[in-house]
Amino acid sequence: MSFNLSPQSVFPVSSLPSAMIAAAMDLVPEPIVLTTIDGVITYFNRAAQDLFQGAGNLQPSSNLLDVFMSQWISTADWTQILYRMRSGQCDLEVQLNLSDSPKIVSIALRQISQESVGRTLDSSPELWLWRFQDLTPQQRQQAEWIERTAALERSSRHMSEFLSNMSHELRTPLTSILGFSSMLKQQIFGELNEKQSVYIRQIHRSGQYLLALINDILDLSKIEAGQMTLECTPLSAIRLCEEAIESVQQQSQLKQLSVRTQFEPSIAQLWADELRVRQMILNLLSNAIKFSSEGGTIEVRSQQQGEQIWIEVQDYGIGIEAEKQHLVFKPFQQVDNSIQRRRQGTGLGLALTKHLAELHGGTVSFTSEMGMGSCFVLKLPMVEDRPEVIESEFPIKSEYRKE
Repeated sequence: MSFNLSPQSVFPVSSLPSAMIAAAMDLVPEPIVLTTIDGVITYFNRAAQDLFQGAGNLQPSSNLLDVFMSQWISTADWTQILYRMRSGQCDLEVQLNLSDSPKIVSIALRQISQESVGRTLDSSPELWLWRFQDLTPQQRQQAEWIERTAALERSSRHMSEFLSNMSHELRTPLTSILGFSSMLKQQIFGELNEKQSVYIRQIHRSGQYLLALINDILDLSKIEAGQMTLECTPLSAIRLCEEAIESVQQQSQLKQLSVRTQFEPSIAQLWADELRVRQMILNLLSNAIKFSSEGGTIEVRSQQQGEQIWIEVQDYGIGIEAEKQHLVFKPFQQVDNSIQRRRQGTGLGLALTKHLAELHGGTVSFTSEMGMGSCFVLKLPMVEDRPEVIESEFPIKSEYRKE
């Protein structure tokens, strides 16, 4: 069954009873007022009546312009309306000073002329269509959202400052612990028996781990506080990968892991901070070693893709469950409680790597499958017209940022 509506079969609106048109307009949720070009009110719907509730002057034959000037609107806003009305339309936000409370209202004003309806009605005056929208609830919600956001930003800033201060305070005694334990391990002050040597090595190894943890916390807090600065220079991705592999050689040997490399020979140079790129690669390698099974293999690849240099670190370890993958780059998160008990770490390394990569204008991503391992891909920009110094930006108002 189909309906064929030709222009002749459409029921003309002009033949509808005025009461039916008024009933239809009352169903429109937006306040609408019709006035003559002189401002005399000819019609308003129920939504307009509700908006201006308590304003007895809103009635047919009263003048909306006089009401605006006398009660509802400031002189400055009214002057702006008159100025814009000369162009035949007006869109602005004003404050209506109604009896119950002030309201922020948007006004869309359009002139309905005889030409706009496509016919001549000598007996019908030109009209103005006033369409109002009460923005007060949205303004209130926005103000509450801004207030909550500012509170969260202040809390985050205070936490970053606390972590930064605590990291500095912890470094001082830790430096002494590492220094003296290193001297004892080298038996500078005399020979140690086997049990003493084991204890000293454990003390020194624990101190090194704690120092690395403190450094990660300090770096993360610097980024969040907008205090991290990168000093960028042209760098060889291949050289950085080789140096990072050499740095984790002892870790890989303890688990009898083999590290394979595949570097594109004509790869371009990076434009990055050498210390931070090395830190990111070490984090990815350490993560791969941590989650690899003994006797396994780790692959490190580097290639050029478009205007980016890709550094990939692939392990063939336990992999990451799909429902846990959203936790990978979150600080102080582990993907599984059982893993946390068997493998050392706080989850700061990958979170820090993500922040550093984004600060460089790059990204870090991964793919993983349970039982098959994970592949992390660090994408950094090539050498081009870039600033030599890049400063992190804390995503809060500038007055909260330390200089």
